[in-house]
Amino acid sequence: MSFLERQKKNKAMSKAGVSESKAPPISGAASRELLDAAAEKPPKKSFFEKRERPPTPETDKKQKAPRPKKRQNITNINTERYIKPKKNIGKKILRTALWVILTFVFIRGIVSILRPDPISEVQRRADAFMQEQQETRNLEFEIESFAQNFAKEYLSYRSGEKQDYNDRVGPYVSSHVSFSEGQEFKNTAEASYVQAYKLEPYNENQFDVFVMATVDYTIPQTASAGTEITFRTQREHSYLKIPVRVLGAGAYIVEDFPAFVAAPDGYSVSAAQFVGSDVDQSVNQEIERVLQNFFVAYYGGNQTQIEYYLAQEADKAEFKGMDGRYKYIEISNLRSVVNPQNTSEILSLIEIAIEDINAQRHKQRFNILLRREGERYFILEMDTKTVGIKYDFSVQ
Repeated sequence: MSFLERQKKNKAMSKAGVSESKAPPISGAASRELLDAAAEKPPKKSFFEKRERPPTPETDKKQKAPRPKKRQNITNINTERYIKPKKNIGKKILRTALWVILTFVFIRGIVSILRPDPISEVQRRADAFMQEQQETRNLEFEIESFAQNFAKEYLSYRSGEKQDYNDRVGPYVSSHVSFSEGQEFKNTAEASYVQAYKLEPYNENQFDVFVMATVDYTIPQTASAGTEITFRTQREHSYLKIPVRVLGAGAYIVEDFPAFVAAPDGYSVSAAQFVGSDVDQSVNQEIERVLQNFFVAYYGGNQTQIEYYLAQEADKAEFKGMDGRYKYIEISNLRSVVNPQNTSEILSLIEIAIEDINAQRHKQRFNILLRREGERYFILEMDTKTVGIKYDFSVQ
């Protein structure tokens, strides 16, 4: 028996639990079965199959070491009540507070995105209002301009030129209106000036426009036999109420015949004398000398000379001089009233005369507030008019 056969035999016997030295005698048939079993090759194991390592002292210890028991909930055998482990309540409160804050910030951000900024909304409304006001002003201006142009053509005509009149007036009026029908243009008139002074809404898209016109009429003079007819010009004012309809954007039409109306009433304001205690005559003369010099500088001097007479807190921009455009002539009238609450303040009501470049004189009236500092008077304010003044210097 060769060495290899002997090794196979020993392996087979070791698997069967029989050693070669202690093995009992076996028959020939049994011996052949053992040899055949030993000759069989063991099945090949896959590369991915887990292979068992040979036992070592360390693995034996690990296998023999008892495994730790899993942590079990502690129960009371007598009452069988479940005892929960203690939890950290502080952390739970902090976690809840954090989530509440995050939720609030998130909702606040969504709301701020969906809701417009208040400042932007106010600005948007202001812009919309200004746009609406501008459109209204534009519409009123266009209607008034249309009525003015119509009035100028309507009041202007020439003797014997009926067709010319129709051609000029026709584009302004409705087709059912004919201003020249039955008219004989025997004389001449020319509207030299027209101005709309009132606009009244009548209905939706309908307005009444009041227009004043200055008309120069050419009137023939009565002539004796054999002499030429002469003409004279007479200027009169006419007032018209013109019915205008808005057809669309920039489209207007005169709906019907305009009506001649009376001139508007004039208006006036009270010219009551300013109430207050007048200063002494000597003080009034001192103020007159100061204002005399001031107006010389105001109408003919430079800005440095003007500011010499102004108080420190006076608005210098309100005292910009005339640079010689007009010539100061004289003070026609002067009245000075003292402030009972502050006797250093004096209001002067003054009338002066100035002269234009063609030597034409003009009157000017001012109210001037002065303050006395020692021996000098300084100008605080100067405004037009000597009636309806905002100051109250009456003695209480």
